[in-house]
Amino acid sequence: EADHRVWKAELLSGRFDAGVADSLGTSLASIHRDTAGIGSQHPELCDGTNFDELRLDPFYRHMARTIPELTESLTALIDETLSLQTCLVLADFSPKNILLTGRGPVLVDFETGHIGDPGFDIGFFLSHLLLKTVRHADRLNEIIELPRRFWSGYSAQAHNSDPDFESRCVRHLGACMLSRVDGKSRVDYLTEDWQPQLVREYCHELLLNDVLSIAD
Repeated sequence: EADHRVWKAELLSGRFDAGVADSLGTSLASIHRDTAGIGSQHPELCDGTNFDELRLDPFYRHMARTIPELTESLTALIDETLSLQTCLVLADFSPKNILLTGRGPVLVDFETGHIGDPGFDIGFFLSHLLLKTVRHADRLNEIIELPRRFWSGYSAQAHNSDPDFESRCVRHLGACMLSRVDGKSRVDYLTEDWQPQLVREYCHELLLNDVLSIAD
């Protein structure tokens, strides 16, 4: 629709609609659930070249090279991610690619899509929402409902049986969030000195400790 709104702009402007987050959790769960195991039928989707070049290399490998204390953790996460071909992973599921219309959210622009690790989509998306909580720290009680509602909507529908899934989601969250302050593609809206430092401390905790669930 011509009068659509980009969700990223809505969030940065301080307009928080938890219903959108809930809907997106359900949508992503259906994508992951309904494409599980399709790699053998669609081998062209198993090519993760774009994902590697546009996500793993500028995000994870760059930090593994430049932050020595995280090298082991990030290298292990890269290897684990590349070993998985579970379902369709969009790998750019973020507020900038979510258009709000009268028919509900519309998803766009997934050139990084491939058969891979669904935990990346969860970590990538949650990293964007939690970065917005740092931006709007004075309204934390409102905005924190967005990641909570997203995860609730996702987990109710995904039916993921991988026992390591949530812990991997947490590590992807830490890596993706940290990459936006210390990687090659940094956000421009955390303008106060304490904000990127808070992100660093939080993400180092996630990457260096065994945080086993999203709720934790």
